[in-house]
Amino acid sequence: MSALYSAQITLLWETGRRKLWGQGQALQRTATSIYLTLSTLERKGLIVLTIPKDLLDPNNLSLFQTERIVK
Repeated sequence: MSALYSAQITLLWETGRRKLWGQGQALQRTATSIYLTLSTLERKGLIVLTIPKDLLDPNNLSLFQTERIVK
């Protein structure tokens, strides 16, 4: 399962970097949001994510905010 998630994140990130299909930034932001969502499972030791190093750039991550809404 970890390999599938890592591959999907990397595919979106690298495709976005090359600006294929004219959607570069949108694909990279999608990859980042998937990573941030799955990083909770990674911290719990349930999965291991291997992703492009530049995805973790502070400038990239600072564009996102994660909130948990408890009812």
